[in-house]
Amino acid sequence: EDSDLEFAFRNCGYIPYYAPNCLVHHPVRKARWGVSIKEQKKSLYNALLKKKYPFYYRLYINGSIPLFYYTMTSGILLSLIYLVLGRRLSAVIFASIALVSLVYFIYKRLHDNSHKPAHVAEMVVTSLCIPFLSLYWNWYGTYKFRKIKSIQNRYEHRQIQGPKAGRSF
Repeated sequence: EDSDLEFAFRNCGYIPYYAPNCLVHHPVRKARWGVSIKEQKKSLYNALLKKKYPFYYRLYINGSIPLFYYTMTSGILLSLIYLVLGRRLSAVIFASIALVSLVYFIYKRLHDNSHKPAHVAEMVVTSLCIPFLSLYWNWYGTYKFRKIKSIQNRYEHRQIQGPKAGRSF
């Protein structure tokens, strides 16, 4: 919602600015176990933002799915297919690729974070689910919003060079 609002303002010619004297207090709530799995559904709206505001999306978000999401999911799926087909060596190779990707993802998520056993267990379980869900929701969003037209107007160049009328929010 925040990006959509900002892009809508930019689309009307308003440019946000940094207000160092503005203080926002946003208390952090205790997260439920596995909340990162539920959060993946929000990635379907990346496709909507990309369709509505392609210039701003490229400039400010440019969210691409990490490569290891693809290697992990394809490694798991291919290893299962080869296992069913009785080709154990191929299954082991693809399972190894998926495992390396999974370990890398877990390492990234645990780096500079809590190493309590419960948290590590949560990171392992959710790291196995996140790539599948992220790919699914991104692909679903691309399909769902495929007919949306860009509503972006010609303020793109002014956004880089500064506003002519000096309007800002």
